[in-house]
Amino acid sequence: DVGLDCDKYATPARTREDILRELHIPQEATVLLSVGTLRMQKRLRVVMQAMTRLRTQEQLHYVICGEGPDMVFLQKLTEKLHLEERVHLLGYRTDIPDLLGAADIFCMPSRREGCGMAALEAMAAGLPVCATETGGIPRLVTRGESGLLSPVGDSAAFADNCAALLADPAQGDRFGRAGRQRVERSFSFDAMVAAHEGIFMRLAARERA
Repeated sequence: DVGLDCDKYATPARTREDILRELHIPQEATVLLSVGTLRMQKRLRVVMQAMTRLRTQEQLHYVICGEGPDMVFLQKLTEKLHLEERVHLLGYRTDIPDLLGAADIFCMPSRREGCGMAALEAMAAGLPVCATETGGIPRLVTRGESGLLSPVGDSAAFADNCAALLADPAQGDRFGRAGRQRVERSFSFDAMVAAHEGIFMRLAARERA
């Protein structure tokens, strides 16, 4: 069971303006964000490939938070795709709620994924999620309700989904609100406590029967 502190993600300690200023990203930019260990199964290159298809989006920036064995590969790919000015590899950070608060779309292009904790955190922060249909993600992110899903490894479909969210910010806002409501309803501390209380009450009722 997860039990997220939703308030921590709804009220980040620092403003979007402060975070973008620190990262040298223009205030008017649209920010894609991925959070997690940098390893091959995360397939973050799919987002970079999607960005090459979205070059007309001049103020589009991609922030990657995390460290891992793929760091050097991603640095070299950034150079190869000429995205040095728009991809920001931050390494390990402890201010994830602040970074989520500064982003516009959360990207999870994983080849394999378990419970998708990072997606839940993004939903708790009210972000629309652009992800792949793998592992537990489809159980968390409802297609067309809290985000958009694409086949694993399909950078064109992933780019199309990003483009759809970029073209319709109101839709992204609706997805973000729906995602936060889902987390509050099913994955918050209060929801987990209520679920466990229900289990204990049913067990106690059986023992009394």
